Amino acid sequence: MRSGRRFPKLAGLLGVLTAGALQAQAPVYDNGAPNGFGGGEMTHVIRAQDFTLGSLTSLTAIRFWGFSYPSTSPGYAGQVFWQIFSDVTDSPGTVLYSGLVTPTQTFRAAILFGSSYQFDFPIAATLAPGSYWLGLHNGDFTATSFDGFFWEFTDPNSTKTGKFAIPPSPAPPPGQWGPSGDELAFQVYGGPANVVPEPAALVLVATGLSGLALVGLVRRRN
Repeated sequence: MRSGRRFPKLAGLLGVLTAGALQAQAPVYDNGAPNGFGGGEMTHVIRAQDFTLGSLTSLTAIRFWGFSYPSTSPGYAGQVFWQIFSDVTDSPGTVLYSGLVTPTQTFRAAILFGSSYQFDFPIAATLAPGSYWLGLHNGDFTATSFDGFFWEFTDPNSTKTGKFAIPPSPAPPPGQWGPSGDELAFQVYGGPANVVPEPAALVLVATGLSGLALVGLVRRRN
C-alpha cells in the first residue's frame, strides 16, 4: 500500500480513540456490513451513498470498509476526502460538510479480492432530520487515477443505490452523478444534538433572571 502524507501524532491518537469508542456504541445509521462480493473503486471517482436521520443529530464518526486489488496496485492513499451532501431529487446536492482525514485502518478479514479493512475517522457535523449522502474519495482530488482501492459493497436494501462522479470537482451538480447500481458498506455514529439557544433567547433569559433578582431584593427590604 502507498503511504500518504502524515498528520501530527495528535491526529493519529484521535483516530485510535475514535475506533475504540465506536466499539461501545450503536450507529445512528447503518447501511450494512461488507458482503465480500466486491466494491466500487474510489480513487478515479467520488463514491456516494445515501443515509437518513430521524432527529436532530450531531455526527461524530464514520466507519466504512475497503480493500485494494490487485496486490500490485497503489491501493489506499493513506487519506480519505469525505463529504456530506444534501439530497436533491435522489442525488447528492450541496456540500454541507467536508474534510481530508487519515482514518484508523484495522484488518477485518481475507476475502476473494484480497484483504478487507475497516476504516474509522472522526467528523463534526450537525444535521436536521432528513436524507443525506456520504461521499468518499481515496486521497485528495489531485488523485484521479485508477489505483485499485475499493469501497466495499453491502447487500441490497430498501434505500437508494450508490452514485459516482468524476473529480477533481469537489461538488459535482446533481445531474453529473451517475448510478452505480450497488449499495456501499458504511455506518454513521453520533447522538442527539445539543440545541444552542438563539442570542435573542439568551437576552430574554438574562432579563427574566434580573427581574426575579429585583423582586427578591424588594421583598427583603419590605
